[in-house]
Amino acid sequence: MATTPAWPSLSQANCQGTTNAKVKSNVKALQCLLNYRNGNTALLDDGDFGNLTTTAVMSYQSKNGLFVDGVVGGITLAKLIVNVQATVTNSAARAAQHLLSKFESIVIDSNFGPVAGGVAKTFQGKMGLVQDGLIGPISWQYLCGYNAYPTGNTNMSVTSSQLQQIGWPANVLTTAMLNDLSSCLNRFQINTKSRLCHFISQCSHESGCGKWTKELANGSAYEGRLDLGNTQPGDGPKFKGGGYIQLTGRYNYTLFANAMGDANIVNKGVDYVATNYPWSSAGYFWTGIKNLNPLCDSGATVQSITQKVNGGSNGLAERQAYYNKCVQVF
Repeated sequence: MATTPAWPSLSQANCQGTTNAKVKSNVKALQCLLNYRNGNTALLDDGDFGNLTTTAVMSYQSKNGLFVDGVVGGITLAKLIVNVQATVTNSAARAAQHLLSKFESIVIDSNFGPVAGGVAKTFQGKMGLVQDGLIGPISWQYLCGYNAYPTGNTNMSVTSSQLQQIGWPANVLTTAMLNDLSSCLNRFQINTKSRLCHFISQCSHESGCGKWTKELANGSAYEGRLDLGNTQPGDGPKFKGGGYIQLTGRYNYTLFANAMGDANIVNKGVDYVATNYPWSSAGYFWTGIKNLNPLCDSGATVQSITQKVNGGSNGLAERQAYYNKCVQVF
């Protein structure tokens, strides 16, 4: 089965005016789901994430106890979706049709009949899912993902032995930690040698080879930092640097929570991330914030990657040494 894609993050800022057909299909599906949940057809499913769509999103978030920011990530999408199956005729069925149309030509008529059900089963088969034609939570997530047909190695993994050769001590290499690493590499498509070597070497330096899963300082310095989205009392310590490349601030934690579809990332903060997502938080930073995979693909140097990760050249010699080890190990 292909790796479950991360929920996308849809907003007026990153979707309005887009010419990307897959993004437009996702926005159309969002508009249909909002219509379904609101019991009306107030929004045109035109794929344009404008002011009306943003207002509808914020209204839905407010009514359902969600973070009201107008950004539709994994948590909001997971709340919006509804099971769709054969014979259903409504706006939710229309949303599913828009998403299926990303992968096969299909009539968008709000009627999830035998044809749509057949396309759904074909899609599920390609993804290694149960071919029941039911668009449930897992099928929704695959359909929403932009990279449902991943390229490169789709079963990337790193062993305990390989990490130990790089310098990671055996006592930090728990099964849960290695599982999070495998999930991270596949979810965030760190799936070529160049991407892997740069990613592991940077994480090795930033975390002291797994010694630190969160920032050593107490985070009080981040209190009230609006540039980090820290708007509530206690946000500084709660959202201090977490994971092997320290994700920091309520804003970034919220984006990560949306990508993973796990509200506890925001509800519980740094300790939860450090325990459950030390690698995945780093992977989200790598792709969702810094978009470093394309830079790796271009033949980037350790110095250029370090500049993006660290904002300077701090620890460059050690990062280079770890990278050299990774090249030999992988």
